Amino acid sequence: MRSIAKSLFTYANGFTLINIKIELILIGYSIIADIKKRGSMLAEQITKENIAPMLRVFYTRILKDDLVGPYFIHELGEDLNNRYWKPHLEILLDFWATQLLGEQTYQRNPLGPHTLMDELSPEVFERWLKIFFKTVDEWYAPEAATRFKEKGKSIAEGFMDELGLT
Repeated sequence: MRSIAKSLFTYANGFTLINIKIELILIGYSIIADIKKRGSMLAEQITKENIAPMLRVFYTRILKDDLVGPYFIHELGEDLNNRYWKPHLEILLDFWATQLLGEQTYQRNPLGPHTLMDELSPEVFERWLKIFFKTVDEWYAPEAATRFKEKGKSIAEGFMDELGLT
C-alpha cells in the first residue's frame, strides 16, 4: 500500500479562487480523491450524484479515526474498494437518497446492524457526527448542509435512544 498526498495550486475557473486539496490514497489500483470545496463550488442541492463522493470522503475519514474507525474496520474492512464496502456504500447512498430526496430505494432497517455492535457509546456517535458535519460542510452550501446535518443528528439521536445510550 502506498499513500500519496498532494496539495494543488490555487485554481481559478471563472468563479472565485478555489483552494483545492486532493488526497490520493493508492490501495491496490484504486484512487480516492478528497476534494475540499470552498466558496461558490459548494453544492447548493443535494443529489445522488454528489452524495456518493461525499460518502467516500466521509468514510475514508471514519476509517482513519481511532474511536469510530475500528467498528467499521471490524465489520467491513479497511479498504473502501473491497467486496464488503462497495455494496455498503451503495446501501448508504440509497439510505441518504431516501432520507433527503424522498426516493424509496432504501428498504432496510438501519438500526439492525447497530444492535449487534458491542460497546457502542454516546462518544462514538458524537465523534461520528463531528466527522460527518465537517465533511458535509465541505461539500454543501449552508442550507443543504443544514438539512443533511439535522437529519444525521436526528438519526444518531434515535439510534442512541433505541440502543439505550441516552
